[in-house]
Amino acid sequence: KGEIRDIQKHKWFDGFNWEGLRNRTLTPPIIPQIRSAMDSSNFDEYPPDMDGLPPDDVSGWDGDF
Repeated sequence: KGEIRDIQKHKWFDGFNWEGLRNRTLTPPIIPQIRSAMDSSNFDEYPPDMDGLPPDDVSGWDGDF
């Protein structure tokens, strides 16, 4: 039907700068401080997954991978 225009006209997006989005000139609401390319301090830490790999169903479906 109206496709993207319906989304752009939705009241939730009222006042949104679509031209800024298109031109990639919008300022992000949060700019995280990072110390290096490998800095992960802005992410939560989770314990390692202890489940391991699922058991092989021996059907052979993955033989071509």
